[in-house]
Amino acid sequence: MSHRLDDVAAYHDREMSPEQNAEFEAHLSTCAECQTDLRAARAALGSYDAVVSARPAPFDADAAMARLRQGQAQARRARLRRRVVWAGSIGLAAAAAVLVAVAMLAGRPAPRPARTQQFAPVRPRAARDGGP
Repeated sequence: MSHRLDDVAAYHDREMSPEQNAEFEAHLSTCAECQTDLRAARAALGSYDAVVSARPAPFDADAAMARLRQGQAQARRARLRRRVVWAGSIGLAAAAAVLVAVAMLAGRPAPRPARTQQFAPVRPRAARDGGP
């Protein structure tokens, strides 16, 4: 670190009086350490000045609206794709359920008709007992 770092900073920032400036320039011509510090300060502050002086691009409302509309259109297309995929998935699930039901029913034997018992005709009680 320079023994006269404050002077290097003041010289760089042009804060010295003309007498101080002449005195420091005389010192600077003989001091390698101050020369190195001055070069480092110029490099660092030059980079800083480049960043500070950079201006953002002016706001373009038309371009911003165009990007917004484009994003909305992309979102609309994505929603439509999701709906198509869901509809296709539901259709496939329904078809699979029908196939499973058909396969289960096809593997069963046909139902037999219910047996009905044949009963003898019922005669009235009087006829059975030998009555009138």
